[in-house]
Amino acid sequence: MEALVDEPETFCEIHKDRPTRLKCNKCGRYMCTKCAERTPVGYRCKECIRGQMAIFDTATPRDTLFAFVTLSVIGLVLALIGNFIETISGFGLYLALVFIPAGGVIGTWLATLTLKISGKRRSKLLFLTSTIGFLLGAVLSLVPCIGINLMLLLTPNLSDSAFPLLGLPIGTTVLVVATAFGLYGGLTGFRINR
Repeated sequence: MEALVDEPETFCEIHKDRPTRLKCNKCGRYMCTKCAERTPVGYRCKECIRGQMAIFDTATPRDTLFAFVTLSVIGLVLALIGNFIETISGFGLYLALVFIPAGGVIGTWLATLTLKISGKRRSKLLFLTSTIGFLLGAVLSLVPCIGINLMLLLTPNLSDSAFPLLGLPIGTTVLVVATAFGLYGGLTGFRINR
């Protein structure tokens, strides 16, 4: 009968107090179950996975800046057009029902435009700054509305007159939010399955 060979006890390289026999299949580092990530090719350590994911972040800072500025301008223009349509029609709440699907379609189109602007380079930072740029541009379109409201409130002669305060544009807000969701979803590849 063969004698059992005592193998030396191995420990996780991150958590030195945890014994383990599990190794990363890429770098060979010992890891505990808390450090291990299951992949289609076996267990890997978080450092190897992070290194693998970095390969997919290909956008340059120039891409990110250009997309931010471009989508800020587009957000400003889109919100101004939405404000104009809402003011002319007077159907803000009803327009919101139309603007929800329109915003999703516009957002998906803007995601395609963003990827063309960046030369199909991708990164989480590009996705976030593009969406934030769009939202910032859209919020800037509300500055005139807020300014007029403040003027009406602070001017003694006008505040008692027949001039009503301008409300926040409900339809435009819905359009902007739906477009932002469509934009971020289109960039990250998020899809709603039916």
